[in-house]
Amino acid sequence: MPPHGELGARIYYAGRAGVRHYGEGSEYSIGVLTQGPQGEWARRGTPVLRGWPGRPSVLEPLVIPVDSGYRMWFLATPHEVGPGEQPDFELHVSDSADGLRWEPPRRFSTAAEGWFDNAVHPAPHGWEMILARGTNLHGTRPYPGQGLWVTRCATPSPDRAAWSPPERVLDTDAPGTPSWMAREVCGPSVVPLADGRRLVFLTGTHDVGSWRHAARRRWATARRLAVPSPYFLTTGAVTVPASSSVMRRKPSAP
Repeated sequence: MPPHGELGARIYYAGRAGVRHYGEGSEYSIGVLTQGPQGEWARRGTPVLRGWPGRPSVLEPLVIPVDSGYRMWFLATPHEVGPGEQPDFELHVSDSADGLRWEPPRRFSTAAEGWFDNAVHPAPHGWEMILARGTNLHGTRPYPGQGLWVTRCATPSPDRAAWSPPERVLDTDAPGTPSWMAREVCGPSVVPLADGRRLVFLTGTHDVGSWRHAARRRWATARRLAVPSPYFLTTGAVTVPASSSVMRRKPSAP
């Protein structure tokens, strides 16, 4: 988050509040780093946003500057999804004058919609929001349809009714989806291009099965073994053409 008004740059992040990474009992809160006048960074000692009964875990903060200060969209959930579980995701939104003290949040999207995180950016005719439903980290089947969706609005409104119906622009459940994103995507970040296209960086989950399976594949091709992990993530990019809703995938960097 770049400097805004008289306030310095910020980095908002989600931090784990307990020992569990996912599954029942896992809990996250949202914190902030602030930049001082000499460029130094300081971590605020307490979270700026915590969950509440029923949804004690909050994460995936997306903060933009607005006339009144700052606006944050974030994920609220009972806990991070564990193996065999179905997601229970809601997006909420809150405003703040100083980026440190936030108003009581209000729900932006329901668990039935299942949005995990989002990106909001100015567009030629207003604002766009790109929405993701998260990734299927544990390979659970069945699982809700995944990919990316786009919705538009005249302003970066906190009111869901002001935004257009979401349009699916990337279907990661479709045949031929590359392995690096075949267990879905999350964390979109948008770079508008001069010709009207949008370059969307995102995180994909590899569809490689277990670590032993991945190790056998890499050993067979004389590649260094992967670090043991319950899942494998990759940063990649896709483009949204200026006059088309079909995304073109770009090679990733595994």
